[in-house]
This record gives sequence, C-alpha cells and structure tokens, in this order.
Amino acid sequence: MFVSVLISLLLFAISGPTPAPEQTLTPPHGDPHCWDHAMTQYAMDVCASKNAHDADAAMNAVYDQLLKRAPNAEARKKLEAAQSAWLAFRKAEIDAKYPADDKQRYGTVFPMCADLDIARLTDERTRELKEMLLTHEGDACGGAYLTGSHYKRSGTP
Repeated sequence: MFVSVLISLLLFAISGPTPAPEQTLTPPHGDPHCWDHAMTQYAMDVCASKNAHDADAAMNAVYDQLLKRAPNAEARKKLEAAQSAWLAFRKAEIDAKYPADDKQRYGTVFPMCADLDIARLTDERTRELKEMLLTHEGDACGGAYLTGSHYKRSGTP
C-alpha cells in the first residue's frame, strides 16, 4: 500500500504544471528550506509559525514607518485605530474559519493551517500599508502620508 501511495504522489507531482509561488501554501518568509525538511506535523507547525512570525515582523516594520511618517498626532491616532481594528479582524477571520472552541477538533494540522492563514492575511495587510507608504506627489488618492507639508487640516492632500 505504501508503494502505491508513493507512486500516486509521484505521478501527481509530475503530471501538472507547478503552481506559481503566490499560489503555494508556504508564504515567502523565514528559512526558505524550512519546508523542504519538514517531514513531521510538528516540523510543519514550526515552519508555519515562523511564516506567521516573519509576516508579522514585516508588517510591523512597514507600520512603524507609517507611524513615523504620519504628519501629526491625529493621523497617528487614526492609523493606530485602523491597525488595532485590522488585528481584531484577523483574529475574527481565523475564529470564523475555525469556529469550534476546542481547536483539537480540527486535528493536528490546525496550528499549521491557522498560522498559514495568519501569514497570508498579514501579507495582504502589509501590501495595503505599503501602498499608503509609497504614495507620491500627484497621487490624488494617496492620503496624508506624502509629507507633512502636503497634509491639510481637512485631511485632503
């Protein structure tokens, strides 16, 4: 039976096109070889946890840049509120996907799956924050993060 499963997996692996990196379950974080050597569920849990941790670190780095670039205390306060709300959303999103109070119900893959979802959601938030950070003069919808001199009290650039 083991041999037939192994042959099936081998045929499956060579039968179709390889998905683009953005379509795989492993986000581009942490040790790129972690997943290559993860042969147990525990090892896969560790890799997924590293992915989630690294995604958080990347997001926090961009968020910190935005806080420093905020033109005034009002903008910082609103950015902090938005980030706090997003963190609550991320938790709620994971809770909605895995609603059981007893997470053991989802099996031993739960920690890995939840961390991969956290990394994916966090990567999406990082892209959103980078868009705010990368605004430039002439970007009418860029918001307040161009420079302090472009920010008017009404909130329009």
